[in-house]
Amino acid sequence: MRKRKVDIAVISDVHLGSNECHVDELIAYLSSIKPDKLILNGDIVDICHFEKHCFPPSHSKVLRKIKKMASNGTEVILITANRDAGLRETWGAAFENFRVCRNLVLELHGRKAWFLHGDVLDNTIPYTRWLTRLGSYGYNALFFLNGAVNWFLGVFDRGKYSSAKRKKTTGKHLDDFQKNASNMAISSGYDYVV
Repeated sequence: MRKRKVDIAVISDVHLGSNECHVDELIAYLSSIKPDKLILNGDIVDICHFEKHCFPPSHSKVLRKIKKMASNGTEVILITANRDAGLRETWGAAFENFRVCRNLVLELHGRKAWFLHGDVLDNTIPYTRWLTRLGSYGYNALFFLNGAVNWFLGVFDRGKYSSAKRKKTTGKHLDDFQKNASNMAISSGYDYVV
């Protein structure tokens, strides 16, 4: 398979370890590209599922694929988020083209780009472990219900529906989030927010 050469690839919220992760699609995508930099922008591994000892073996293929990309010269940068917060203890760690950080600033074509996961702007997450866990259960329930809806839609040859995407892309919460991200970026002297 011929790989598409890209400067930077960014993936986020794949939730390895959860039943909602689309492993086959993720492997297909990673196999189709040859990026100079691969930015894993948070919630790549769902640590909650490690605690339950239920990390599916097929999900390890993604981790091996990312490790192979790093071994072949791709710079891999993991930005931690709320679901993989346990990896924050490794901030600043770097080995074989792989590093871990909380957020990232890159200069792209003479401008500063700020890469972060959205939980940076949620000031309740770092301080309230039980709220994070409660949100995790709610998110898992939403995915379970969404799976049932998509099964039903599949019976009638209808397209897939994502309740999580709809929840995240509508309403005042999104407007506030975008406004806060823009204001923080401007005050910090960044030209872009990813």
